[in-house]
Amino acid sequence: MSNVSDLQYYREKMQEAAASASSPRNPHGGGGGNDRNPPLEARIAKLEAVTEKIESTLNRVDERTKKLELDLARIDGRLSQMPTTFQMLTWFVGISIALVGLTFTIARVAGAH
Repeated sequence: MSNVSDLQYYREKMQEAAASASSPRNPHGGGGGNDRNPPLEARIAKLEAVTEKIESTLNRVDERTKKLELDLARIDGRLSQMPTTFQMLTWFVGISIALVGLTFTIARVAGAH
């Protein structure tokens, strides 16, 4: 065989392979189905149904996440308003000193009479 006839031979084989790959009987080719694989349209419809379920689940998760974020923001706001331990101790010591001073003042005034 010459180079020209070899080239023609390979072109014909490539065309045959392309034609058989797109035939409905080929399970690896186009969208045709067989006993094991349903047609492409049925598979796509099934994937679309599953995708819709996933989207609805993700939307519910997104709504819950937004609600949780709002709750966490409220809790963070409340916690930021709470006094620290040092502030509470300062108030306790200050009130204690004021009460002791008030007690001594009342005792002094009551004892003077």
